[in-house]
Amino acid sequence: MALTLYLLNKKGYKVLTALTKTNKYLSNIDLVVGARDKGNEEDYFDEIRVLCNNYNIKYIERGQNLTIQSEHSLAIGWRWLIKDQKNLIVLHDSFLPKYRGFSPTVNMLINGETYIGASAIWANDKMDEGDIIFQKKVNITYPLKIQKAIELIANLYVDIVLYIMNAILEKNILPSLPQMKNDATYSIWRNEDDYYIDWAKEAAEIVRFVDAVGYPYGGAKSKTEDGEIIRIRECEVVHDIISEIPAPGKLLMYDEEYPIILCGKKAVKLLVIEDLNNNPFVFKKFRTQLK
Repeated sequence: MALTLYLLNKKGYKVLTALTKTNKYLSNIDLVVGARDKGNEEDYFDEIRVLCNNYNIKYIERGQNLTIQSEHSLAIGWRWLIKDQKNLIVLHDSFLPKYRGFSPTVNMLINGETYIGASAIWANDKMDEGDIIFQKKVNITYPLKIQKAIELIANLYVDIVLYIMNAILEKNILPSLPQMKNDATYSIWRNEDDYYIDWAKEAAEIVRFVDAVGYPYGGAKSKTEDGEIIRIRECEVVHDIISEIPAPGKLLMYDEEYPIILCGKKAVKLLVIEDLNNNPFVFKKFRTQLK
């Protein structure tokens, strides 16, 4: 058996770390392909490269000349098209067929799902529709920040990859099952506009949104009436405030130094606010409405 690994971010790093701890896995790694992830402040590009160097694993960076001779390939956290899909296994951040597509973990947290998951599938020409080799999920509760969710997903990835490695080494076969097409849902990609808070949402959903798009991602944003863009790094629901008149985004009062902002339902207390240069932000006037 020989294996090529396409590795990106913390999930890729944790999987590689797990594989290096056992010689029967380590000796079957043929090649690691790495890349930088510009949208992620924790892309683990350097850590993956250093780990390969420490264990004498052949390593190349995405974009270099690449000839795959391995029997199988695994794509972990990978965001780009891989042309050679023969015996290519893709790991996806959801319990398929739910949340096919982009940013599944972020969108699952925003939606308040009760679990997050990961699936290993055979690559094909359609979006995350390949037959399922193995999948796992973990129950979650809120509040839950994306950084912790990524850690949970990374642990699932390790379990899934070790299952795959053992199955190939012991039997040289990987049984798989078709996805239930009638149960499929899709998760859409996110751009910079999708980082803005919709203050018409209820407070609990806004808190989930802030936690879901926070570090290592860009963070939730909003605009003041003066056009200043701010980032909301942390907030919490204020349960005992009911506004007689809908006024989403308006500053109602302060609790000590923390502003309380009305939402579509209830309110949130802003605990950490920054400008775009990551400096602490203070509202210049009391009568402020965020957009």
